Amino acid sequence: MRRFISLALLALMAACSTYGPSAGGNGYTDTKITDTRYLIEGRAMSFETARNIAMVRAAELTEQNGFDHFVVLGVELDDRDLSESELAEYALLSPGVWTGGMRNWGDESRARNLPVIRVAIMFATPEQAAEYDGFAVRSVYADYGDKIGYRG
Repeated sequence: MRRFISLALLALMAACSTYGPSAGGNGYTDTKITDTRYLIEGRAMSFETARNIAMVRAAELTEQNGFDHFVVLGVELDDRDLSESELAEYALLSPGVWTGGMRNWGDESRARNLPVIRVAIMFATPEQAAEYDGFAVRSVYADYGDKIGYRG
């Protein structure tokens, strides 16, 4: 019984420690496009966790650059395992959702069969965020951060 509990606790700790820079596995990478735009990639064992990682990283970058809001300009998914309802959920993040485009990218996550989500963001003023259905940094931390064990 102790062994089972120890294994369960170990699995729980591993699940909570998915946030951080990716080294070909779980985590994020980001690429600066301009002073106010980034491309962020989240990788994890599920699309939901990959999305949560990407959104929290977007909030971090937004805050680090002196903004309180950001707008999602586009989302790209590796859609091989998504149902229509899951695709519709991701469409809520952005007016532009592209699927299937990563099949030929040959990155390590595809070799490891990890779900990947790429999110293009732009830092925004509160007015821009309101006009374009943007996100407030604090709300992102509350809505997505707890789900991945984020302790920023």
